[in-house]
Amino acid sequence: MSEHVTTRRFAEDPELDGNPARNATLDKSTVTGEAFGGLEFRRTMGKFATGVTVVSMLAPDATTTPHTQAAPECAFGITVNAFMSVSLEPTLIAISIDKSAHAHATLAAAEHFGVSVLAEDQQHLSDHFAGRRVDMGLEPFEEVSGFPVVAGAIAQLVCRSYKSFEAGDHTIFLGEVLALRHEDGRPLIFHGGRYDNLG
Repeated sequence: MSEHVTTRRFAEDPELDGNPARNATLDKSTVTGEAFGGLEFRRTMGKFATGVTVVSMLAPDATTTPHTQAAPECAFGITVNAFMSVSLEPTLIAISIDKSAHAHATLAAAEHFGVSVLAEDQQHLSDHFAGRRVDMGLEPFEEVSGFPVVAGAIAQLVCRSYKSFEAGDHTIFLGEVLALRHEDGRPLIFHGGRYDNLG
């Protein structure tokens, strides 16, 4: 005998939620996996359009100080599009960072980090913090509540490191939002492996 599970669509109206027309029966014995590669996975996930953020953190800059002295802290950043809000109480956000990224160890040790949602004219900053050679122009950071975030971004958040979870070859970092700002403007979009706009 096949094992069945009933699925339901949750509705705002409790009376509608019980409508038999919205119920479906799924035979779990028919659910099978299919072989696919990493490239196909990336292309499929690339159909989901996202914004682009720069995650900023502070770390000692040993390149500017003799080894006999303590290095001053310097602002660093990494481009991240795996970003989401998680909770209103407490106010939590999540970002996902590849374990092989140079910034991973810095972020794992950080007490605080910033998240800046880039505007559509800040593609060069996205490229820079993704490790591409571009003309940076002016200093990219300004401070919100004493912490560096990207100047000109349409949203800026300063977070306290809350928790982290290993997830395959990435780590998911949760941050509790301590301060935030936002401005009118259009976001930089990433879709299908390239930059896009809202149209």
